[in-house]
Amino acid sequence: MNSIGVTSRIGEKLLYPMVAMNPHLPLDFGRPGLLIAPQQDWDNGRQRVILGLRNRSYWYIGEYEVSQTTAVSKEEYAMWPQPIQQEWANRILKKTHKPITRRIALRLKHGREPTADELEAAAKLGPTQLQLPDVTTEDIINAYTRGEESMCVWRMQCVGFDNLFLQEIAEAHSKTNDKKPVIQATPLDPVPPPPSAPATVQ
Repeated sequence: MNSIGVTSRIGEKLLYPMVAMNPHLPLDFGRPGLLIAPQQDWDNGRQRVILGLRNRSYWYIGEYEVSQTTAVSKEEYAMWPQPIQQEWANRILKKTHKPITRRIALRLKHGREPTADELEAAAKLGPTQLQLPDVTTEDIINAYTRGEESMCVWRMQCVGFDNLFLQEIAEAHSKTNDKKPVIQATPLDPVPPPPSAPATVQ
């Protein structure tokens, strides 16, 4: 059972990207879009896409074929609005993106790209034992601005819509009296796109 109260069927893949951190997600049924992540968090293939909105609501937009494409360049990253850069930096620092922060910490310590042996030692021993500097959100943003790190991008192409699944969500929510997130018919307060997309949707 997931956060919207529906159990996924065997073989189904549910994708929950957040609109606040992905300004190029499809904001209407059937439209193509782009999915962004700091590392390869998503699998290629068919995914059931449910957008996370700002008000703790979710919005089912359809069945999508997801395929990885060219990563975000440093020039494209520099054009992102500062709040989105900051959101991703906060998430990378707080979530399970330790390989990224380890690489950044090693660069800060040595002033160069880390070797494979240094990366392996950092993964085994940890930053404290190796006396690595603490990484800040500013360090993370600077690493992406310089092109030392890059965001991964997936193309999203709609291939269907499951009306039965949407009905199951509505029925599951109607049986609860608490304030669980709900599915909306349309997105609420979507994030405006930055001036340039990180890749072209074809």
